[in-house]
Amino acid sequence: MYPTAEVRWFRTGSITLSVADWFGRRAPPPQPESARVDRYLQPSGGDGLNVKLRAGRMEIKRRVSTAGQIRFTQQAAGLVERWRKWSFDIGDTPGLARYAARTTPDWVAVRKARLLKTYSFRAGELIFGGAAADGCEMELTHVEARGRTWWTLALEAFGEEATLVDNLVTVAKHVFEAPCPIRLRERDSRGYAGWLTETLRKEGAR
Repeated sequence: MYPTAEVRWFRTGSITLSVADWFGRRAPPPQPESARVDRYLQPSGGDGLNVKLRAGRMEIKRRVSTAGQIRFTQQAAGLVERWRKWSFDIGDTPGLARYAARTTPDWVAVRKARLLKTYSFRAGELIFGGAAADGCEMELTHVEARGRTWWTLALEAFGEEATLVDNLVTVAKHVFEAPCPIRLRERDSRGYAGWLTETLRKEGAR
C-alpha cells in the first residue's frame, strides 16, 4: 500500500510555451519520461476509485479523504485529495494479461508524455537533491484521449502518511512563488477519475 496526497489541474489543448518555460525554469530540472499509453477503467460509481493498466501492471487507487480546496497563492488553488495505491504485476497471469491487451469499451486509452520533478524532505526541510523517504513529485503532462488533447499539472506527495498534505502545501507554495502563466482554478482541479467522469459525461451529452 502506497499513500499519497495529490492536487491536479486539467486544461484543454496543448501545453503552451510559456507554461513549459515556467515549469523548467526553477530547480530541480525536469526529467522527461518516455511517452506511454495507460488504460483506465471507465468510472461508473463516482471519482473515488481509479483502476489503471500500465506496462504490465494493474494499479488501483482509492481516495480515503480530501483536504478540500486549498488556495496556495492568489493564482493557484485546487482540490487536495488523499489516496492509497496498490500495484500488481499481471504479467504472470496469462488470462488477465491477454484481457488487458484487448480493446474493449470498458477501458479508455490515455497517451501521456510527462515531464517530472522530484522534491525531497529531510528532517522536515525541503531539499533539492538526493533521495529521501518523504517527498513530492511535480509533473507537467501532455495527454491525449478519444481523439482530443489536454495538459495536466500535478503535485503528488509521498512518504509518511501523517505529513503528506503539509509537504504538498510546502512544495506548492514554493513552486508557485513564480506564478504559473495560466491561472490554476478550483474548477479545473480533479484527479484522473474525476477528469474521465467529466469527459465521458460531456461526450454522452452530445
